[in-house]
Amino acid sequence: MRRHLMPGTVAAIAAMYCVLLAGIAVASPTTYTSQSALLGALSGSPQTQNFEGLSVGSTIPSGNAVGGITLTYSIGSFTMQIRDDFGTTSPTHYLGLDSVDGTFLNGDAFTMSFGGPVTALGLYVIAARGANQPGDFSLAAPGSGSVTSTTPDTVLADGDAYFLGIIDPAGFTQAVLAGATGGCDPAEDCQYVWNVDDITTARPTAQTFEPSSVIVLASALAGMAGIARKRRR
Repeated sequence: MRRHLMPGTVAAIAAMYCVLLAGIAVASPTTYTSQSALLGALSGSPQTQNFEGLSVGSTIPSGNAVGGITLTYSIGSFTMQIRDDFGTTSPTHYLGLDSVDGTFLNGDAFTMSFGGPVTALGLYVIAARGANQPGDFSLAAPGSGSVTSTTPDTVLADGDAYFLGIIDPAGFTQAVLAGATGGCDPAEDCQYVWNVDDITTARPTAQTFEPSSVIVLASALAGMAGIARKRRR
C-alpha cells in the first residue's frame, strides 16, 4: 500500500526546508585589513583595477567610470589623475589628483558606484612612510558596514600601504573612501598625503552550498519524512 504524507506534514517539511535554506544562504558582512585574507575568502574571479591600462596623466572627472566603477567627488578644483610619482602596490600606476604633488589629503573623500551590486570591495590606500595613525582612512558601504585602517598591510620603499575591504553576500552598490580630518601632527601643517591603488571587486555568482550544509539539510528532510511515515502506521 502506498503511503502519502499528510498535508500538514508536507507544509512542515517545506517550512523546515525554507528555514534551513535561509540559514545556509545568508551571511553577515565581514571586514578586512589584509588583501590576502579578503582574496582567500572569495570564490570565483574577482576583478582588480590597478590603473596600468591608463596613461599616466590621464584624468577621470567626477561622474566618470573606470573599469566599471563610477567615481564621484568634490575635492576643491582638482580632478582625479593617473600618476606614477611614488611607489605603489602594483607595477607603477595609481590613482591620485592633478595637484602639484598628485596626492589626496586628509579630509578628502570619494564615492564609488558599481552599476549593480557587488559582494566584495577591497583597495589599497598608500600613504607616506610612518606618517599615519590607526583610523586615518575608512571605507564604508551603506548597509554593509565600514572598516578603518589599522597597521600597514604592505610596507613599501617610500610608503605604507593600508588595505581596506568589505565582503557582504547580500551585495551593495556604493562605497565611500575617506581620509579622516585631522589625524596628524599639529606642529606641522596637519596634512597627510595618500593615493589609491588595486581596487578589487567581486560580483554575485550563483548560490552554492557547502557539502556539510547539504548533508544537514538532507538529514533534516529525511527525518521529517520518517516521522510522517511512523504516524501513518
